Amino acid sequence: ICGVNHSFTPIMIEVVLFDFFKNYV
Repeated sequence: ICGVNHSFTPIMIEVVLFDFFKNYV
């Protein structure tokens, strides 16, 4: 679970940052 969570967290952060960047631009 820890390995999956560690690999899944950066994906969520990237999605949130991409959505924020798309909304900003």
